[in-house]
Amino acid sequence: PQYLSSAPPYLAAMASSAGSCRESLGESAWSAAGDFFSNYETDRTVVLRSPRLRVPELVLQVCLAVFILQQFISSADFMKIESPKMMPSLSFRPDTVNSFCEERGLDCIQEFLHESSPDWPEYCKKNTTLNITGCVSPNDHYSSRRASAFLTTMETKFGQVLKVNNSKQRWITTSVDRKYIAEPEKMRLSVDHRSAKRQVATGFLQFANGSRCRLHCKREDCSQDDKLWKHVELCPDSEALDWSDGISLDEILDAANVRLNDTSTHSQNTTAALRYWGLTLLIHINYTNMDGFWKWPWGTKPTYSIRPEALGLNSKAQVYRLHRLDGYTSTTRMLLKESGVHAIPEATAKMGEFEQAHATTSFVVALGTLSIIKIVINHILIRCYRWCGCKTVVAMFHLTRYKESLDEKHFKEVHDDLHEQLESGSYTEMVETDDASHPVTEAFKKLSQKKQAQKREQIDRHVSPTRKSQTHPEETESSEVSSGSEE
Repeated sequence: PQYLSSAPPYLAAMASSAGSCRESLGESAWSAAGDFFSNYETDRTVVLRSPRLRVPELVLQVCLAVFILQQFISSADFMKIESPKMMPSLSFRPDTVNSFCEERGLDCIQEFLHESSPDWPEYCKKNTTLNITGCVSPNDHYSSRRASAFLTTMETKFGQVLKVNNSKQRWITTSVDRKYIAEPEKMRLSVDHRSAKRQVATGFLQFANGSRCRLHCKREDCSQDDKLWKHVELCPDSEALDWSDGISLDEILDAANVRLNDTSTHSQNTTAALRYWGLTLLIHINYTNMDGFWKWPWGTKPTYSIRPEALGLNSKAQVYRLHRLDGYTSTTRMLLKESGVHAIPEATAKMGEFEQAHATTSFVVALGTLSIIKIVINHILIRCYRWCGCKTVVAMFHLTRYKESLDEKHFKEVHDDLHEQLESGSYTEMVETDDASHPVTEAFKKLSQKKQAQKREQIDRHVSPTRKSQTHPEETESSEVSSGSEE
C-alpha cells in the first residue's frame, strides 16, 4: 500500500486488476476442483420418439446380430482352443508293395544297375555333360536323423590323393564317379505320430492348390473315415496305420507341385534336374479336432493334414551330405557326396474343448459389440442429420441427453424439511412413487425451479446494467416490471 500510494495511477490500476485476476483464478480453480470431486456421471435412459433414429438403430442391430451370430457359430468361438506341442518324426522307407527290384526281377544286393536292365529310366543313361555314368539301386540310400529324414537322389564318389607342396598338404581329386538313384519316387515317407500322443484321427494330404485327398485307412477302426469323410477321394498311393502314415514320395512331390525332373540352374550356370541338386521339403502337419465341427453328429472330430512345401534354393545352393568311405590310407581317400531330398517336419495343433466359463465369456463379449450401434448413432448419424438439415432431430437429441441433478447439500436440506412436514413413512419409500402429484415430487419440482432461478440471477449479475440500458432500454424497463410482478 505504501508503494501504491506513491506510484503513478496506471501502475496502481494494473496492480488492482492483477489482484482481481488472482482472485478470479483462485475461485475458478477451486470451482473446477469441486466439480472434479463432486460431479458423478451415471447412465440415463432417454427415449427419443423419432423414426429417424429408431429405424437406423433397428437396421444396424439386425445386421450386426446376424454377423455376430454367424461368426460365433461358424468359427465355434464358444470352444476353448489350446495348442499342445506336437513332435512327429519323419523317415523314408522302401515300398514293399511296388519295389523297384521286385518289379524288374533284379538282385538288389548288387550295387550297380546295367544298361541291359528292363524299363531303364531315361535319366540313368550316360550323360557326358553332367558326368553321369548310370544309376544305383535305391537300396540303403535313405536315413533319418532325429525328426527329419534324408533320401539320396544322386551320389558322387571323389577319389583323392594327398599332395605336399612346400610343407602344405592338399587333397587333389583324381576321379569322379557320379550316379543317380534309380526311381527314388517309389520310396515312402513315413510320418510317425507316436510322440504327438494324438487320438485316432483321419489323415489328409493337402495340395498346393488347396484341394486335399484322404489317406487310405488301414487301422483297426476306420468308422470315422468311412462315415464322415467318404466324400473326400482317397490318395492313390498312401496308407494310414494306427501310429504312422506311409505316403509315396511321388505323391508328396505332386502335393508340393514339384518334380525331381524339373530343371534348375545353379552354380557355374549348370542346368540340371532337381535330382541332381537336391531339394528341401518342409512337411507342415496340422492336428485339430475342429474340422467338420458342424457335420452331423455335431462335435469335435480329430483330424490332421499333411501339407508339403518345397523350399527354394539360391543360385549356389545344393542339398547334400558328405562323408568319408572306409578303406582310406594316409595318402589316399574316397569321399561320398549324396544329393537328395531333405524332409523337415513342422507341426501345429489346434484342439478345442468346451468349457462353460469360456463359452459364457465369449458370448458376453460378442454381445458387447452391439454397443457400437449407440456410438454410431450418437456421434456419426447425428452429425449427418445436422449437415442434412434435420435440425429438429438434432435439437431433440441434445435437449434430452443431458440432465444435472441437485447438489447433495441442497438435496439434504429438502430431505430434512420433508421429513418434518410429511406424516408418511421413510424418505426412501416416498421417493419411489410414480405419482406425479405426490408431495415429495412437487417439492422437488419447486426446489429445482428455485435453483434454476438462482442460476439465472447469477448469470444476470455478470451482465452490466449500464450496458443493458444502453443497448436495449425498453428491455430493461420491461424486465423490472416483470420482476416486480414475479415478486
